[in-house]
Amino acid sequence: MRYYVQYQEMGSYGRPLDHALNEEELETGDGKATPIPNVDDHIYITDKLYRVTSKLFSYYKDDCYINIVLTEIPLDEEGKELFGKLLKE
Repeated sequence: MRYYVQYQEMGSYGRPLDHALNEEELETGDGKATPIPNVDDHIYITDKLYRVTSKLFSYYKDDCYINIVLTEIPLDEEGKELFGKLLKE
């Protein structure tokens, strides 16, 4: 089975934005383990800190499409403190 991962940013109106954060879908399935973040995990992508809001798995024949919705965490003082703590873990 092949897996395609796409990240979407949550918009300000409570819906994910129509475009993906990653330019191309990340294709996996060559027999190697690929980490996929869980809901409430924090990830750093495109120079921004995000929290995983939701995941949707869609299966079609031998493919699995994983849509991961992210909420941006502003890197203000509180966000920088959280980011520092995450780096230490």
